Amino acid sequence: MEKNTTGYLLLLTGAALLALIAVLSMLTDVEDEAGLDLSADSIVAASQGAFGDQFPPALDIEILEAAAAAGDPVAQNNLAVILLRSRTSGARARADQLLEDAASQGLIQARYNIAHLIPHRFNTDPALVARQIDLLRQNVEAGDPHSMALLAARLRFVNRDAYVEDRLAYQLSLLETAARTGDPDYMLQYGAEMWDRIRNLHPDDHGPERAAEMRRIADVLLAVHDTGEPRAAVLLAEMLRERNVHVLAAHLNALGHPTTRLEWLDRAALAGMGYAQCHFARTVLTSVSEQDLQTADPVQIRTGIITNALPFRDRVIQQALDHAASCATPPARAPAASHAFGEDALYRAKFRGTWPAMLDSRAEADILLGVMAALGIFARPDPVVARFHMLRANDMHDRADGLAFLARLDGTAQTNP
Repeated sequence: MEKNTTGYLLLLTGAALLALIAVLSMLTDVEDEAGLDLSADSIVAASQGAFGDQFPPALDIEILEAAAAAGDPVAQNNLAVILLRSRTSGARARADQLLEDAASQGLIQARYNIAHLIPHRFNTDPALVARQIDLLRQNVEAGDPHSMALLAARLRFVNRDAYVEDRLAYQLSLLETAARTGDPDYMLQYGAEMWDRIRNLHPDDHGPERAAEMRRIADVLLAVHDTGEPRAAVLLAEMLRERNVHVLAAHLNALGHPTTRLEWLDRAALAGMGYAQCHFARTVLTSVSEQDLQTADPVQIRTGIITNALPFRDRVIQQALDHAASCATPPARAPAASHAFGEDALYRAKFRGTWPAMLDSRAEADILLGVMAALGIFARPDPVVARFHMLRANDMHDRADGLAFLARLDGTAQTNP
């Protein structure tokens, strides 16, 4: 891959420009004294280890070290991204300095990475907040969509009003511009932000402008859904949960898409999204509260679950049972992969937005399945399966209540092992 030095030169002036020219002249033979290949392609190839689960080979590190020492900003940045994954003493301080060196040469990714590392809290040191915003705004002016999305996220706290003019409008414009690149993550964030605003800032506005906005948001989310992103289906399901959404339902129907919350939750659930699996099951089968397990008559609990499911067809009830089982099953824990991305100079991590919170949904699903197995709802009573689910519940209080419920059923004392 050929390194685009023109972009760098445009961003540099004075002494920095002279220094870079000197470095480039030294690298015309793309080899250092040890015979290492320091070409742009070699630097990019040596950086590929940043994407994997293992630390890059020693030779790749040696190439990056040599190129970084020679002043190459891409090597400095990429070596810093790799060092940030290291647990060795001094790695973070070295990475910080390399990023500063690369950023001083105008490298967009280095400025992004420095800003990404600055703490994002309401009470972050104002000097750090000012630097974070300044770095990202420089990148925004250069047209970097990743910095647009990150800056929009970093402007979320209300006390950031002091740093930019008309914060909310600027924040939305950043997301809109980033979304225009067609990146599904940024399109999703834009659609979610628009929906959040019309729902919370103008809850009683049901005029033609709101209707037009609803259709526009739906179109954005449908485009994201077509890329296979299940969070778009969850957002559409949440939109259909609100009152007075007939405009949205009519728009979806005209485009040949589902018009009910449950159908969109099912789509997200089938794509493996735990939040959607749990909420689909809760909608059809209801939930069992701690108070129910402690005091309610088992017959009343049975009646409540069956009554809640009555309006739904057998197929939907089976879907709910399947989704409840998926919801309750702990996810496989694969090794965490690096979130670095980029074609030459690397971004440390992409801001992909947020995911719906699971909270206690898995424990709730296990308790529900345990109660249904114990009471024989939609199947024969199975005390072994019931106890399995109660014991697996990942909340100690829910687990204790579930076991106590089973003890009440068979009249024997059961304790939490």
